[in-house]
Amino acid sequence: MSNSDPTHARAESGVNDLVTSLPITLDLGTVKIYQSGMSTAVETDFGLLVTFDGQHYASISIPGSYINSTCGLCGNYNKNPLDDFLRPDGRPAMSVLDLGESWRVYHADWKCDSGCVDNCTQCDTATEALYFGSDYCGFLNKTDGPLWECGTVVDPTAFVHSCVYDLCSVRDNGTLLCQAIQAYALVCQALGIPIGDWRIQTGCVSTVQCPSFSHYSVCTSSCPNTCSDLTASQNCATPCTEGCECNEGFVLSTSQCVPLHKCGCDFDGHYYTMGEFFWATANCTVQCLCEEGGDVYCFNKTCGSGEVCAVEDGYQGCFPKRETVCLLSQNQVLHTFDGVAYAFPSEFSYTLLKTCPERPEYLEIDINKKKPDAGPEWLRGLRILVANQEVKIGGIGASEVKLNGQEVELPFFHPSGKLEIYRNKNSTTVESKGVVTVQYSDIGLLYIRLSTAYFNCTGGLCGFFNANASDEFCLPNGKCTDNLAVFLESWTTFEEICNGECGDLLKACNNDSELLKFYRSRSRCGIINDPSNSSFLECHGVVNVTAYYRTCLFRLCQSGGNESELCDSVARYASACKNADVEVGPWRTYDFC
Repeated sequence: MSNSDPTHARAESGVNDLVTSLPITLDLGTVKIYQSGMSTAVETDFGLLVTFDGQHYASISIPGSYINSTCGLCGNYNKNPLDDFLRPDGRPAMSVLDLGESWRVYHADWKCDSGCVDNCTQCDTATEALYFGSDYCGFLNKTDGPLWECGTVVDPTAFVHSCVYDLCSVRDNGTLLCQAIQAYALVCQALGIPIGDWRIQTGCVSTVQCPSFSHYSVCTSSCPNTCSDLTASQNCATPCTEGCECNEGFVLSTSQCVPLHKCGCDFDGHYYTMGEFFWATANCTVQCLCEEGGDVYCFNKTCGSGEVCAVEDGYQGCFPKRETVCLLSQNQVLHTFDGVAYAFPSEFSYTLLKTCPERPEYLEIDINKKKPDAGPEWLRGLRILVANQEVKIGGIGASEVKLNGQEVELPFFHPSGKLEIYRNKNSTTVESKGVVTVQYSDIGLLYIRLSTAYFNCTGGLCGFFNANASDEFCLPNGKCTDNLAVFLESWTTFEEICNGECGDLLKACNNDSELLKFYRSRSRCGIINDPSNSSFLECHGVVNVTAYYRTCLFRLCQSGGNESELCDSVARYASACKNADVEVGPWRTYDFC
């Protein structure tokens, strides 16, 4: 389900990868998905009811026929609460963390870590005592409070301790406190126990923002009347819940309250708002319009030339025809962006992807050569330039990650919001949303998914991304060739991208110490870490120069002193300084670069 608004349900759900407005009826009513209070509910004809508010609270209700037939974090449902903490292998969990990790589900879209393991509290004794008081978590069992009557049925003790634990873990006594009280209140309401308006007494009213023509109610129908079912509340079998309630004369249309004459259309189990266009066929051959009065007008339509019917980001439509995936093993391109496969040598380093400079987000992905004496676990290193950051993966394994030369703990989220690095079960993923996703598996498979914004704008071993497999082997100068050897040679790189696993510099310079000394001089790589050079001096305290200096030396040694390698290395450090908001003085001269 898709539901990210913390104040009320978004009235959208993902069904079979399609974002769809609520309510939804599937298979002639065997599954119903609808808004219930502040949550989205999924209900089946065999008695399963799942609700989720998109933030912090989920509930699962199953019929008695499932007794002794469940497992997971919710327990085994055998009416013995003492044996609920079982792992998938049937052994008792050693701790709460062990229990949670054992049932953890890995998914490419979920970036989760284990969180704090022990000693998570940030509270001293006095603060903890304050949180246990009636002005905070103790409100749950406050005598004569709005939730007091529920205490005789649902013991609030565990909820109080969980509340204090949460507040002390992040020192947030606002939103988290309201969520903790809400969790207990919803449990009480689900059991049919009446509660008072607790939000007024706790200052949590402002956390609920109801849409126009509606108002907050502590006890509104969990099956609200909608344009699709004007009598839903009359046939509701579940107790009331808190949420937003449409004013008199208005009814729920997706997440908005509208007068009856502005209701939309029901079509094939789905609801569409008035004026909304939608596809009636999976192959984009029939499009429909929801008109006034609930009428649906459909007409034939096809995707244009160069377009394909597809689903992107949950929405069906006509999108540019292309393949956006490059798949590689350690020594073979299994699928370029346009579907070509070929082998490439393991004894050289290559540029896999380089985008043209006119695009706002420059991307570059390089893969290192295989170490001659490397073991089976060793993976060819990757260097990824994305979101103005340098990420290195590999060497020892795909879990070895460095950002701008520094090791990082995963998951990692860059403050700019443009870069995420995280582990899945058997792979490491580097993602810049809407731009590129790079997934490197522990067995050496590399998966690169690229945005359509780079159509006609790529080079490297992954090919020229233009939906034409006949011109995949294009050189850095833009000219294309049928000669694979020439193509591979043109994208060979001398960049040190092996994440700290390269041999020493002297060996790279063929054991020529005098040559290496020359490369270290101020007239070569030494320009970037020379303390007397004012061009980069201010940057030394902001961007670590060591990795760039060593890379420059390595590239010169590997290329035999190639000046373009020198200039590119210095330019990379200058660019890193600029990205860190540090002004760099003029460093290019008539005699240098």
